[in-house]
Amino acid sequence: MAGKTKKLSKNYSMHKINYWQIWRVTVSLAGFILTVFYLLKGSVLQPGDFFALLIVSFILELTAIEIYGSQIKGSYVFYLVTLLLKGTGFAVVLSFLAGLLASLLSRDEKTLPGYFFEGAKNSLGILLGSYLAGYLPGEDFFLALIYTAGFILVDAVFMILKAFFGENAGSTKEEIFYYGLNGFLTFTAGVLLAEAIKKNFYQALFLGLLLTEAFYLVVKINQKLLNQNLDYVTLWNISRTFHRLETPDDMLKAMLQELKNIFSYHTGVIYTYSESLGKYIPRYLNTDFPELPGPAFHNSLLSEVENRKTAALIKHPQLGSIAVVPLQNRRDVFGYLVIVAPKGQNYSQSQLRRLENISGQVALAVYNGYLYLRLKEFAQKDELTGLYNRRYFLERLNEEHLRSRRHKLNYTIVLLDIDYFKKINDTYGHDCGDLVLNDFGRFLKDALRRTDLIARYGGEEFVVLLPQTGKKEAYLLAERLREKVKERVLIFQGQKVKYTVSMGLATYPEDAKEYRELLSLADKALYQAKNRGRDKVVMVNNF
Repeated sequence: MAGKTKKLSKNYSMHKINYWQIWRVTVSLAGFILTVFYLLKGSVLQPGDFFALLIVSFILELTAIEIYGSQIKGSYVFYLVTLLLKGTGFAVVLSFLAGLLASLLSRDEKTLPGYFFEGAKNSLGILLGSYLAGYLPGEDFFLALIYTAGFILVDAVFMILKAFFGENAGSTKEEIFYYGLNGFLTFTAGVLLAEAIKKNFYQALFLGLLLTEAFYLVVKINQKLLNQNLDYVTLWNISRTFHRLETPDDMLKAMLQELKNIFSYHTGVIYTYSESLGKYIPRYLNTDFPELPGPAFHNSLLSEVENRKTAALIKHPQLGSIAVVPLQNRRDVFGYLVIVAPKGQNYSQSQLRRLENISGQVALAVYNGYLYLRLKEFAQKDELTGLYNRRYFLERLNEEHLRSRRHKLNYTIVLLDIDYFKKINDTYGHDCGDLVLNDFGRFLKDALRRTDLIARYGGEEFVVLLPQTGKKEAYLLAERLREKVKERVLIFQGQKVKYTVSMGLATYPEDAKEYRELLSLADKALYQAKNRGRDKVVMVNNF
């Protein structure tokens, strides 16, 4: 990874004061004090009604729907009912305890202020609604509307503050819509349910729970379908680009970029396993950091994600909420997708499942791509030397010939043969022969340009394609190679082994107009080099 390296804490700015957390602690403390105040007043507890309403509210708190980083709750309906029928103190205590119990069972909260926060927010909303309505309990339609407005207003204020403190990973416009929907349901259902409860408390309470849950279930299903549709669109966008991508790594990069549109992550990284280094390395990174993070950042992440076989949500001590998804085929993990949530935002289990579904399908395509490239490489490479084989060389030679003819360029073919190779095998054994072949292949790769194509043509014979290289330039190059080969000394089982090579050259278009004829002429030139005593370079025009 290029770029300057900064310490992890500086990169993510976790050393700065987190005003949102301070605000959460303040609200939690205020809600707790308010609840204790009403409990001490002693006028709250009517055990039968209270526990029935608490159970219903607790169930609805647990089944709250998370949309765009915020929650909408059916429990608000019953808080309004309680407020209208039982008064402010009863409603404050009920809403605080229901929120607290739901938070205690939540996987997302791990701190004391976090446990108290939802309940405190509920109780403060009820208090504001009561204050705006003149602190008078009653069933009046207008009072219920004011209660609801005050209650929803508290949620809206918290949403705005969350965005102001830079903690909101959702869409404020969408949140406002869903808060409005929640307020409408709370007001209409709350007023109607309050009237029904006055006539038959438990029957109306049970029926209200079922109807409220049914409504929110419809909203939840609708949201799930919208999420699935978004996931399918994401997969479609990724797959649509696959035909333009050259490697499986490009597929991973495309996936990382598309996921940014869904999960609004702060930083996304894809790690893949490097066999040469024996560890996972960052392959692609997409980040909001002003400068690319360095080794400290990646080491900190990898310490959390390595050796995981299943997707997981992690609370990192400095980075906060992290979603980790192993990239795997049906058995083996070949990499990890890691996304870091914006500061203060927590990823949910439902988001993790969506991330796992998308990345899992892409990972399988990527793994198949890797397998295809490996099989393709096996088909193109010589197993012993790692050089390209004869078939691949002929394919590339045809392409280069067409390109050179189209652009009026020249190129040269060099056939190389290791002298007395059979004698080396007979004297030292085939292991030594393999050593010589490998050494010569490495020598050619080191000595030639990246644009030159090197292949093992068969047995001890090699071939090199020199694009845009004329006869004179090719001859001088071949002579330099021949001289350097003579200087090489191999050690096999304590014995020094030396070898030489003979070469034949043919150049397009000077020597022939077709590449197959050029190969034939280069082979004849090589034969002449052998006949002249070996360790020679022969061109077509000096047969």
